[in-house]
Amino acid sequence: MKNILYLSILLTSQLFSQSIQGYWKGEININGFSLPLVFKIDSSSTGLFTKMDSPKQGAKDIPTNVTLFKNNELFIQIDALQFNYKGTRKSPDEIFGEVTQQGMTLPLNLQKLLKE
Repeated sequence: MKNILYLSILLTSQLFSQSIQGYWKGEININGFSLPLVFKIDSSSTGLFTKMDSPKQGAKDIPTNVTLFKNNELFIQIDALQFNYKGTRKSPDEIFGEVTQQGMTLPLNLQKLLKE
């Protein structure tokens, strides 16, 4: 029984750490104003890359400088916007984290979308 439980935990943790690719959506709330953000995470031969959309601002496919995902932790950096996102994957469809931009830190939890 102990071996079955260990195998179940091992498989679950491996599933979480894989397949971060896809569309992830969340909202930043700034003084009562809701700003939705969508991250499109994909991979290439050199690693992960992300493009970000900010639909309310009419911004689409904003390139990022860094996308890292290791030990269920996601980090996305956009140098031009002084923007960093750091989150922890809590389930296959949820990442809890926060955005830091120009000295301000705000919560940003992401939900995985089937498509944009």
